[in-house]
Amino acid sequence: QSVTGVQTCALPISVTANFSAGAALTLAKSGSGNITPFIGTKSVQTNIALDVAATPDTGYLFDKWTYPVDVIIGNESLASTSVTLKPGTTAATVTANFKVITNDIAVTAGANGSISPAGPAVPVNYNKSQTFAIAANANYKIADVKVDNVSVGAVTSYTFTNVNRAHTIEATFALAKTNLTMQSDSNGTTTPAVGTTTLVSVNTPITIKAIPKTGFAFASWSVVDTPGNVTIASDTSASTTATLTGPVTLKANFAGALNLTVAKGGTGTVTPAVGTSKVA
Repeated sequence: QSVTGVQTCALPISVTANFSAGAALTLAKSGSGNITPFIGTKSVQTNIALDVAATPDTGYLFDKWTYPVDVIIGNESLASTSVTLKPGTTAATVTANFKVITNDIAVTAGANGSISPAGPAVPVNYNKSQTFAIAANANYKIADVKVDNVSVGAVTSYTFTNVNRAHTIEATFALAKTNLTMQSDSNGTTTPAVGTTTLVSVNTPITIKAIPKTGFAFASWSVVDTPGNVTIASDTSASTTATLTGPVTLKANFAGALNLTVAKGGTGTVTPAVGTSKVA
């Protein structure tokens, strides 16, 4: 015989509803970027993975996730990963860390000068500017400044703007002033004065003079040292010019003068004039 309708069971049945504890999860950021599914604090279930993703803004890179011990991160080094709060956790903060992109400017200063800030490399934040000051040492000058291997001239400063790639800056320096030292034998003096050292501009002619004592005459100029550092316009002229490319010592040489007597017979003129004069 069949029975239709509602059937009942005489045996007792037990039904249990299981609930996962809720916790406050805060997703925060350090640096410039965004986090999905949210930034801020929301209630989530513990022991259940939540997919998260960190997206850096332009000019930034994702660095890593930082979190407390009651949080499990799938991979802290990946921008897209999962966050799980351990059972018993009531609140936790997980932070996505972003770092600004930097580009290096390689700095090379030649001998006898400097570039500031100094190298070998100066990091510059993405899209920012960086100014460099170029200075020569005493008695030197800036010869040339190159940016990315292209000359920009003998400038004293240079600014990179909106830096978003690597660059180079290089400065070279040249001698600007050098020492001229004067000497003579005991039979005369000079201008500049004997025994003095004068700071003169390189590659610029300077007047030198030899003044003999009474009874003597100028003979010649000689280079005491580093002959390659000077060009004398006329080494047999008492008044001439010297052009230096480096330090040098010049000597004025004098010779004893002879008596020259000039006379004439009859009517006329002579040069030198009639009379007695000293000649070398």
